Parts: sequence; C-alpha cells; structure tokens
Amino acid sequence: MISPCSGRVVATVHIKKIVIRGFKSFGNRKVTVNFSKGFVVVVGPNGSGKSNLLDAIRFGIGMLSAKSMRAGSFSDLIFYSKGGGGKAAKYATVSLYLDNVDRRIPVDADTVVITRQIDLDGKGVYRLNGRVVSRSQIVDLLEAAGISPDGYNMIPQGEILEVIRKGPVEIRRLFEDIAGIASFDEKKEKAQKELEVAEQNLRENLAQVREVQSIVER
Repeated sequence: MISPCSGRVVATVHIKKIVIRGFKSFGNRKVTVNFSKGFVVVVGPNGSGKSNLLDAIRFGIGMLSAKSMRAGSFSDLIFYSKGGGGKAAKYATVSLYLDNVDRRIPVDADTVVITRQIDLDGKGVYRLNGRVVSRSQIVDLLEAAGISPDGYNMIPQGEILEVIRKGPVEIRRLFEDIAGIASFDEKKEKAQKELEVAEQNLRENLAQVREVQSIVER
C-alpha cells in the first residue's frame, strides 16, 4: 500500500481467514473463509453473502454502528431463521485471523486472533488470542497497524460517490485518516490537555508548599 503522505511503501495486514458463526445470513453454524495474500476477489450471485462477509469484517474490528453494517440494531446481526431455514442463533461470533509475522500489530505472536461476540441482549465481548480484553485495547492495537473501525479500510458501495464528491479539505482529511495522522493528532491534543492539567496542579501544589514554608519560617 502507498502512503498518501510520504509516498513510501508500507506494510498491510493480511487477513488469513475469518471464522463466522450466527452472523446474519451465515446461519447458526461455523463458516470459515480463507484468504490468500495479494488481490482477492469475492464473487457470487445476489443474496449469496458477499456484503455480509464485509460486514462481518467490520464487526470483527470493532464497528459500533449497526446501521453501517446494514442493520437496525445489533440484535439484527444475529441469524434469525426465516421460513424454517435453519435454527435461529442465540449469539453471533466473528474471529479474524491476522498475519503478524512482521509484528506490525504490537503483539508477540505470528498470528493475532481477534474475536467479537454479541448476544440477543446486545451484550458483547472481545477476545485477543483467546483472552478477554476491552474494545479500546483492540482498537488501539489495530490503529497501530493502520486499521480503524471508523476509517476507510473498507468503503461500502453506497459511499464511493460520496468520497468522489468531497472537496479539497475533506479529501486531505480523508488521506490523513487513511495514513493514521488524524488519530495521532487526537492523541496529541488529549496529551496536551492532560499536560495543561498537570501543570496547573503543579502550580497549585507549589503555591501550597510556599505557603507552608512561610508559616514555618515565622
């Protein structure tokens, strides 16, 4: 992948496979899809699950908008049997197996497995290589590899024209999002605010110390 800011070649993260159960049209059974390295094309007739496969990836990396995955609510992502087409699922699980030989994701493992599960009540859990973690931990790890659930790693068909119609300023912001600059700017701004608070606390503490010293010296 070419970085839009520096023009240098940067490594991309390869999804080795995705394991799905109870998610949308995939049914209440385990479905495994393997991906080879390089350019991958997913083909099939209408209604075969091509878009749902992309939704599963978006779900797996932490997407919080059910609408962005073409669902009214998170419970709508769980397979529901229509017309007796299989047993309805009680939960949906997606596991992404990511190639991490180059340690682009800051985890000491050649393969990073990110799993997300959600039940009918909308309660979810994230796992990293089998260990329960928070969503923020998953998002931080993926951002280190240039992956964001709200970014432009995947552009739905309906948003392509919207991207084309963006103005120069919006296009620049788009490139910054893709390059990961925007997330660093947000972290920088947060760190600056925390530094300002720390400096204010330090000034107040120093003032208290001087006040105590003046009392002791009397």
